[in-house]
Amino acid sequence: MGSSFGASHVPLRLLAAATAAARTPFAFAVGACIRQALRSGDSFRVRKFSTPAAATPTTVALVARLRKETQCPMHEARKALALHNNNYDAALAHIIQQSSSISSAKLEKLDARVSGKDGLVGAWAAAADTSVAALIEVNCETDFVSRGDVFRDLVAELGETLLAGADRLSPQCAPSPVPVATDVDVAAWLATPTGDARATESVPPADLISRTVAKVGEGVRVRRALLLRAATASPSASLLGVYSHSTVSRELARGTGRTAAVAVLEALPNVPSDADKLEAARLLARRIAQQVAGFAPLAVGNEGAGGVDAAAEEEGRVLLRQPFLMGGGTVEEVLKRAGKSWGLN
Repeated sequence: MGSSFGASHVPLRLLAAATAAARTPFAFAVGACIRQALRSGDSFRVRKFSTPAAATPTTVALVARLRKETQCPMHEARKALALHNNNYDAALAHIIQQSSSISSAKLEKLDARVSGKDGLVGAWAAAADTSVAALIEVNCETDFVSRGDVFRDLVAELGETLLAGADRLSPQCAPSPVPVATDVDVAAWLATPTGDARATESVPPADLISRTVAKVGEGVRVRRALLLRAATASPSASLLGVYSHSTVSRELARGTGRTAAVAVLEALPNVPSDADKLEAARLLARRIAQQVAGFAPLAVGNEGAGGVDAAAEEEGRVLLRQPFLMGGGTVEEVLKRAGKSWGLN
């Protein structure tokens, strides 16, 4: 009994070994052909075709693709693919449809599982007006979700919505000589339609959370939110700088991260009126916020006699006396030079 492969004759033993080692779909087909011929006792002839059959994506690859695009749990991705015979487009449409609604009972059940160990924070200030800033912390159940695009975009949307509603949530009734911080009533804020002109629909922020929960299959909770207004009355005025720290560039692009800070700079008698000097002051405020996020000071250092905790002094965690992260001496020395160059007292 002989065999041929193209125009060459190959011993059966060598051909079988070569096909087993190759581990390709065509090689397995050759092996099946050889086994069938041996069972039937007939002679056989093996032919090689130049165009192999197109490879079909595996279920594992489809599951990974679905999870990357929708942030859905693995079991939901497998279930959707099984339901639609591994048709990716149909499975994707199914998951999107399922994520559009979720019961309040399930929301409460998932919310109870949030421990606060994972999540993101963020700080935002309007580009054209640094007199008000917003900070927010949003928790989820696992770091897998916290690192995903869906959760990051939710945190950014919530923070931007909070900032846009600052006048309603933290109305400034009269000019204030000192910065004013407002702890936002999270439950009331989440239940109130935003009325945000930026949004295509006026929905309560809670709806944004429920949609995200349906997508990621985990509990999501806004732990805290804060609005901070700069001082606006003579003899001083102030402006705010915000900074969010993350090693993920996509998080930084939306103002979210693992650490966030706001710095308030007081200017005497007022903030610089010159456009270039004002922009330099805003940049310095952002740098100070970055200093706060990176060096975690426990005190500012201008609290007066006996106002700074001894432990903060010993640990080098008094902001004004820390070396400025961009160089040029301590934070206090940098601020004094900047104020002098801008013509401030």
